[in-house]
Amino acid sequence: MQNDVRQRCSPTSLSSCPANHYCHISDGCLDTAVCCPMNTLPDSFTIANSFSIPNNQLSQCSMKADVGNGITMMQRWAYNFEKKMCELFLYSGNVSQCNMKADIGNGITMMQRWAYNFEKKICELFLYSGNGGNANNFMSLAECMQACNAISIPLSIARESPCGNGFPLMDGQGFVRCDSLGASACPSSHYCHIGNNEETTVCCPLTGLDRCELPLSIGSGLSVLHRYYFDTSSSICRAFTYTGVGGNENNFLSLTECRLACPEYDNPCPSGKPFVNNMDGSVAYCTAINPSCPTDYWCHIGETRQTSVCCPACEAISLFHSISTLICQCSSYSNEMRNEERRTFSSVARRPAAAYPGSMLTVLFPEQSRPSHICSLPVQVGNGAAQLPRFFYNANTRTCQPFIYSGKGGNQNNFISKVDCEEKCPILDNPCSSGFPATDSDGEPIFCSTATPYICGNGYYCHIGATAATTLCCPGVADPCEMPMARGNGNSVLNRWYFNSESRVCVSFVYSGRGGNSNNFLSRQDCLKECPEYRSPCPEGHPHIGLSGQITHCGASGPSICPTTYWCHVGATLEESVCCPGAADPCEQKLQLGTGTAQLHRFYYNQLTRTCQQFQYSGLGGNENNFLTLNACESRCPVFQNPCAFGQPQLDESLNVVMCSAADDSICAADYFCHIGDEEQTTVCCPGRAENMCMEPLVSGTGEAALNRFAYNALTRQCLPFVYSGIGGNQNNFLSKASCEASCPGKCTIIKCKILAVM
Repeated sequence: MQNDVRQRCSPTSLSSCPANHYCHISDGCLDTAVCCPMNTLPDSFTIANSFSIPNNQLSQCSMKADVGNGITMMQRWAYNFEKKMCELFLYSGNVSQCNMKADIGNGITMMQRWAYNFEKKICELFLYSGNGGNANNFMSLAECMQACNAISIPLSIARESPCGNGFPLMDGQGFVRCDSLGASACPSSHYCHIGNNEETTVCCPLTGLDRCELPLSIGSGLSVLHRYYFDTSSSICRAFTYTGVGGNENNFLSLTECRLACPEYDNPCPSGKPFVNNMDGSVAYCTAINPSCPTDYWCHIGETRQTSVCCPACEAISLFHSISTLICQCSSYSNEMRNEERRTFSSVARRPAAAYPGSMLTVLFPEQSRPSHICSLPVQVGNGAAQLPRFFYNANTRTCQPFIYSGKGGNQNNFISKVDCEEKCPILDNPCSSGFPATDSDGEPIFCSTATPYICGNGYYCHIGATAATTLCCPGVADPCEMPMARGNGNSVLNRWYFNSESRVCVSFVYSGRGGNSNNFLSRQDCLKECPEYRSPCPEGHPHIGLSGQITHCGASGPSICPTTYWCHVGATLEESVCCPGAADPCEQKLQLGTGTAQLHRFYYNQLTRTCQQFQYSGLGGNENNFLTLNACESRCPVFQNPCAFGQPQLDESLNVVMCSAADDSICAADYFCHIGDEEQTTVCCPGRAENMCMEPLVSGTGEAALNRFAYNALTRQCLPFVYSGIGGNQNNFLSKASCEASCPGKCTIIKCKILAVM
């Protein structure tokens, strides 16, 4: 080696490397052969740098110290790879590659090599990893024998040997022959190598390794033989062409023979092995779509095809449950014991018994109708490296729950989907929003009803679902009157009532049948019995509740904030001033004094008199015909303006005002007179007909009109003009002077007397 550049070498030439070096071949390619040092340390390697090893010297420094097989005793130094330091030892003076033990190295490949066994004095086949190792590593048997002077075998025998490892078994007549049917002719240390003919079908020495773990070896012959080998990377038996010479034990005449010797699966079963057909060695694969397996086996669905196989099943009556390991294992129960247990116990287990480490969990069911025992198994994540979303049945809660499965070592309580789980195991239809229903001493859910709501006990309430199966005791310790409204998460449409804690009223809502809480009542009466409701000031219905869940308050002043179908009830306090339902025309509603105890001065519209009149309101239960002021009432309703000076106009049988006219006042009753106003509505029969209207005083009225009228002045006995306001006058009110004079006596006539003489 010069300038840290490895010297190339040839494995066929021992002199291609300098002294104390050997030709290392890493991957079977001659182009990569380089000269590596034996086990001597370079002159520059000292204790000072023993903790920092160059990469190109790691292999020699990882070797153990070898005292050799010489006869001298001399002090030498060797690097202790575990302690990371150089140590003194006694060297015997002689060491060679043939004295080293075979070292498989630290690579990742598998290749056949030869090493010299110093104790047996023979060359043996071994599997080299491709990296590291030592010099006791030869490409061929001949190279090993030549380098280490192994027990010599005649060259003719060596050339004729079909064995890939060592030489055939020999007797006095030559190689011991065998055949595929009479392989027992070979001792336990050999196997029957089936070659191209009888001469190459002989007993070859075993490698000492599992034949299914050996790599593919096509051999070094010239024949073309159809064979099978087991591929460890895929766990599948594959076909290959064998050359007839060399090779190893991983060599089968048929696919069946290969499968019987090396099962084609990656065993995922928690105990036992997958089902294999004894006739052809085929593995019973299964899938989620086709989970069929032989009797006493179950379909394990793994991550790959190799782990989706039929695993041996455990009987429900013979499960050994270990909490510490979470493994259910099959125990060896005889049929007699199993039958005895079935005769002794016949009741269906309602729920799994409590299990303790090392205890027997016995789950018994009637023969004809028992549910699958897999529902009683604990969840088992397995011991693989996969992450598969699965579901398991929780026997305590009677629900199917998700978990992550590792792909191997699980049990039958393992389902691809929640639907599969629920179809297999008895699911409790749990309508509770949180937690699980109350159970009795047998573990059965406690069902309730509106007639027996107190059967649930402390900490639970009676959930009334859409069906009897969902009407049971759910957890709930809070005051139902303080709980929010909860529609739930079901698919039903149920009319229910809840108590609004903000507005303190019971309100209807639609319940979905599942979830929800205890603030859920079948009727308003049930709600009122449980929760003290706010006393509504509305005559009927309840105040408007806004989006915030609070009652909408309002007042007499300012614009109305009540929705279209609501009206503002103004009570004695702000709390009683709310938006009530049923908005209508207040002028058409009757007087309603209310049901409260307050004494509030209000005004209402009287439809009969078409006037606004004062009344005393009690503060609760009134209607819209309720005004704070007279002006508010008259502004809202069509008030009739009474033109009469006192009293009310004459009414007919239908309670309508009797209209009259200046041309005909005979329509008015005897004690009424025809008041001539400025329009038809004020020309009515007013009470107080005078015996002598001409003696009535002049009254200009209280209206706003300006009507030219005439009144009779009794002092001057004249009809004089005046301006009438249109309202509140009396009978001394004429449209014209002529009508006035026709109705009242004229002025006095001066009579001149003539004196006649007495004759």
